[in-house]
Amino acid sequence: QINYFEKRNGLSVAFAGSYQGASQEFNENAVIGADFLWNWGKFSLDGETHQLIRTANASNNGKLNYFAYTGYLRSAFNIILNNGATLEPVLMWMYFKGPSDAMELLEASKLGSLQASESKWNFGANYYFNTNLKLSLFYTLRDGNSGDFAEQHVHNNYFGRTQDGLPYISGDWIGLGMVVIL
Repeated sequence: QINYFEKRNGLSVAFAGSYQGASQEFNENAVIGADFLWNWGKFSLDGETHQLIRTANASNNGKLNYFAYTGYLRSAFNIILNNGATLEPVLMWMYFKGPSDAMELLEASKLGSLQASESKWNFGANYYFNTNLKLSLFYTLRDGNSGDFAEQHVHNNYFGRTQDGLPYISGDWIGLGMVVIL
């Protein structure tokens, strides 16, 4: 839960990590990171950042190393309406920063890992009929940078490939949804 509807004034911080041993694709796979949630009156701010790590043996008896960073920062504010509903404008920024120079991009590709960089800005609002039912309307503005490779050779959530292997670039989008919180 992120929106506490003015019933919480506080800060929560958490640290997380995960490790996976060897598989057919890599020797080790790990993530380490932190997240937080700050609520104060009608305002909330939350976010997280994580470092992604993957290693494998190279065909020349060397070692392939992969490092990337990802996270987001989100702010919101509650506006109590005359009918008792709550309007929550929201702004969020998300980032992914992976390998971007030619050698790192090649290593990431061999490891089956995401590459280069991308970011998203998310603007919108939640209309809470009550604390368990909301209507959401958001616009997402996306951008990416392919680093030293041409766009058609990079893979992340902005640059990708269809099932037929054709390259594509993800565009901006608008989303409308009804959310029931159980």
